[in-house]
Amino acid sequence: MNFDRIYNMDVVNGKGIRVVLFVTGCNHKCEGCYNKSTWNPRNGTPYTEETENELIKLLSNPYVDGLTLTGGDPFYRTNHPTLLKLLQRVRAELPDKNVWVWTGYTLEALQSDTERSKLLPFIDVLIDGKYEKDLPTKKPFRGSDNQRLIEFQKDSIEIKNIA
Repeated sequence: MNFDRIYNMDVVNGKGIRVVLFVTGCNHKCEGCYNKSTWNPRNGTPYTEETENELIKLLSNPYVDGLTLTGGDPFYRTNHPTLLKLLQRVRAELPDKNVWVWTGYTLEALQSDTERSKLLPFIDVLIDGKYEKDLPTKKPFRGSDNQRLIEFQKDSIEIKNIA
């Protein structure tokens, strides 16, 4: 897996102060995407054990609320196995940090995929659905009106489509 960049202190890609990992690799290729440089999985920098250690170190700061995974698409075929390992480590070492993920896949598509669905128990908030430039929105944290903000609770899922 490769990544495009890491933000060590971001307030745009989720609630609170966040560490953001932009992965490369995306099959959706949404028209109007502002992250086209992340589509090609060969772009960016190889993700290594040192990268993961740096992310854990950044997340360990008490002022950081959590981790955001975006891209590209975290659920791209070469990304999700590596990200599963990262999310398992975040949950084990930093259980109070929350995890937000943006994807072009729908929740239903992820749930029906044996491999990709393994990430879902480690996610607190999922923004799902392809970006549709012809469906503008004012809903927070979404680029188009079709995208859903889904909050995972311990025993349930809540889909929020409110502004």
